[in-house]
Amino acid sequence: MARESVVSGFDPDVLDMDMLVKNIQSSSRLSRQKAAATFHKLSLVAPERVVPHLDLLFAALDNDESRTRSSVLETLLVMSEVDASLVDKASGYAEEALFDEDNGVLRLMGMRFLCKIGAESPEASLKVWSSLDEALQCFHGDNEFNDMLLAVAEFAAGNVDDAVKAGLKERLSFDAEHSRGMLRKRAQAVLDAIS
Repeated sequence: MARESVVSGFDPDVLDMDMLVKNIQSSSRLSRQKAAATFHKLSLVAPERVVPHLDLLFAALDNDESRTRSSVLETLLVMSEVDASLVDKASGYAEEALFDEDNGVLRLMGMRFLCKIGAESPEASLKVWSSLDEALQCFHGDNEFNDMLLAVAEFAAGNVDDAVKAGLKERLSFDAEHSRGMLRKRAQAVLDAIS
């Protein structure tokens, strides 16, 4: 989803930060979900206003509801573009999200997050590779799998270790050669990114 469509009509200058902070900690699930979505919008237009509240966002990742967790991970993904060190401790939460058995959207967000931070350096790619490889095996054929491959293609085009590239090639060559439709195209996109 394009950033412009997410923040269309959103004015951070009229945002009540005290209320937003209160709502992300609320006992109301709906309030937390709305606050998490608002933090995501805020991260897209004024990330510096999110920085003082990162601890609250990390705490919100402990909630059970997937919509809050997904929005918070999406916010932290945006914040990683500002400073990756700000969200290092969220990688464990992203890995938990990646293997959430009940929610495909949360799994996809976990994949996007780990791919983003893993693409930063060869060392980072090695750190996330075993989780990504396992997810590529576990969720093959799931509804969100093709979208996961978009994130994996971006990961593959990043600064990843040669061993990870070899692993990606081994994992996705069969789909690139023998699958049909979107799965074939997306698997081939990953292979193209590593060549």
